[in-house]
Amino acid sequence: MKLYLNVRHAEFVSDPGWLFEAVAFELVLFAASFGGLYFFWRPARVLYIGFLLTELLVTAILGPRVSLGSVEVINEILCAAMGIILYAMFTSPFRELFEKRAPMKVLANEKENGITS
Repeated sequence: MKLYLNVRHAEFVSDPGWLFEAVAFELVLFAASFGGLYFFWRPARVLYIGFLLTELLVTAILGPRVSLGSVEVINEILCAAMGIILYAMFTSPFRELFEKRAPMKVLANEKENGITS
């Protein structure tokens, strides 16, 4: 195990740039997807799935790790919350909010013309 840890440490010390870029990309996806989900932005659903896939990829590349039991409990709660978000985005009445959202320009033109829905 000690040899494995030394090799993994040497790998990150020699070229940690790819890890930094992957985590930075993941954070950008996180911010864009959750911000978009808050405002029911249609591409946010695809960004959220991209965020989840990127997170899985980075976690798989990092390899085995040791963590506390309390951290694992929080991780399991977050995984359940992510599943609930995925369910709500595609199968609940929230889905309609993503699909029927009109562009702001159209809404502004309707207000100017006195059209109400």
